[in-house]
Amino acid sequence: MESQLFVWSASASSNRKRKRQPILSCARCRLFRVKCDRDRPCGSCKLAGRESACKYQETLDHETAASSSVARKDTNHTNYVDGDGAKTPQIFAYVHGTARLSTYTTGWAQLFEEAKDYAFGIAPDFKPIYRKSQAHRDIFSMAAGDLSLSSSANVMLDKSELSALLPDRQVAKQLLETYLKTFETLFPMWEPRVDIAGEFDLLKQDNEHHAYSSYQQMFMMLALGCCSSQLSLPGVDQAESCQVFLDAAAIASKHIIWDVPDYPSLRAHCMGIIANLALHDTVSHLPTSPALVGLVVRAAMSMAMHRDSRHFEGMPESEAMMRNRLWTTIVWLDLFTSAVTGIPPLIRTDSHDVNPIGTYGETSPSNDGSSEFLTLLTKVLPTAELIITKSNSVNPEIDYAKVKDCDNLLKRSLDNSRNLPDLLHASMLDIFIRRTLLALHLPYSRHGRYLQKYPDSHWAVLECSLALLNCHQRFAAEEDMQWFINIFRDDMQLALIYVVLGIRRKDFSPPLDAIPQLENDPEEIAWHAIRQSVEIFNDQAHKSWSHYRVYLTSLWMVTALEALKSSTSLSMLAMMSEATENAINDITARFHESDIGE
Repeated sequence: MESQLFVWSASASSNRKRKRQPILSCARCRLFRVKCDRDRPCGSCKLAGRESACKYQETLDHETAASSSVARKDTNHTNYVDGDGAKTPQIFAYVHGTARLSTYTTGWAQLFEEAKDYAFGIAPDFKPIYRKSQAHRDIFSMAAGDLSLSSSANVMLDKSELSALLPDRQVAKQLLETYLKTFETLFPMWEPRVDIAGEFDLLKQDNEHHAYSSYQQMFMMLALGCCSSQLSLPGVDQAESCQVFLDAAAIASKHIIWDVPDYPSLRAHCMGIIANLALHDTVSHLPTSPALVGLVVRAAMSMAMHRDSRHFEGMPESEAMMRNRLWTTIVWLDLFTSAVTGIPPLIRTDSHDVNPIGTYGETSPSNDGSSEFLTLLTKVLPTAELIITKSNSVNPEIDYAKVKDCDNLLKRSLDNSRNLPDLLHASMLDIFIRRTLLALHLPYSRHGRYLQKYPDSHWAVLECSLALLNCHQRFAAEEDMQWFINIFRDDMQLALIYVVLGIRRKDFSPPLDAIPQLENDPEEIAWHAIRQSVEIFNDQAHKSWSHYRVYLTSLWMVTALEALKSSTSLSMLAMMSEATENAINDITARFHESDIGE
């Protein structure tokens, strides 16, 4: 969840001339348009340790003065800019409005008035500790093992130099096999039973006759293999090797940025989106992901991948299957990104006619047994596209009869997904379908007063949220599944928030006559679920800035709920401040211990 806010208001520009007013601010804060203190170093300078550089000067800017005037008049909105001057995109902002229109990931804020000012850093008394919690970004960027998709080295390497960065064949074979068993299983981009080890050998032996996109693709597969591999490879530091492969892929991509797209470059870009999710970032914390998805979608359409392979006479069967599978992965990435960011999807149901399993069926010698998974996914995608497009549109009205139809379709697919033999296939469909059900029912369950009119939606949100938290805890306990649960971290956080809201509304407190029929108290089950998820987020908080922010948001939500339910004399401010201070001390101590260990 984004922590900064953007003012959603009309532009302050006007044809009427305004008197130029003097604005007092230090030089750095003036550059980023941050209003600082008038008689002492501003807060952002103090947190950054540059008090001595906080020099005040008089400046004139009628536009800034006008904006300040508008901000003062509109007390319901807050414009917050962090110390680096980066404003949050509007799509992540807290929206003031009706529940029906607030369908973004921060729409819950209007339902938890007591907590929203703390979670967004608006509460005046909480601002110092809030800013302190946000001032630790640098320690994550300098942390050992921090993985980044962008290369820090401003270098260009030719094909022979890139080839020298490829690992030994035995190591590469193990990493590529791991990639095929994990990421390729969920996001199919190759024809079934592809010989990727053979592709590696060709690239290693004859580098001059391969495009740079082939290198980018190979390095991305090796990096993802490092990410999901739990094998102990002799003489190989997997975290360090992963970073080397990511940097090499980024360097190779510099050669092809303006080239005509081809299959390897499309696959490499899709792997880049997935790598950002699996390694450290979430979609909501990485504003470049929607742009990269848009690039991939348009590049794929320029290659006519949105048309089924039956339209291309003479196309080899292996290429046809690969095209259809790759396009299905692109459609899923587009919908997944849209669901998390609140941006309408680019690909609509009537803009393509691709069948991922084509006309090959189970008798095809190329079939790898994934056709059942792809068939189920293909049935889910049109319904998911309708729901996500509507919920993220400027006119999100949808007839409730249609809501029930979509609910029935998705739940039938959910039941069928449980019969899939592969655990990854079943789990991915389970999470994606439940996340789509949340998007479908949230507008009809945001307020307790909707319970009488839309009871099915009310209970569907609670059921899906608890099921997602259960999945979160099940996979977090398995070390070799960390990459999988990282991809869906946004969904798990949203599920936690709506379980918190359910507890606050006493949705888990059944009537007295129903309690004897239950083996366990539903509210205790819900409390246990959210506390377990907060512990999981805490265990992962040191991995990246994104992990840390997800943990803080979850911690604040649960702490605010505990403060409301607490019988102690401590105020919510005191409990929130104490929890935040403990989180800051804990994360600082972890990095300190890591530095000593090195």
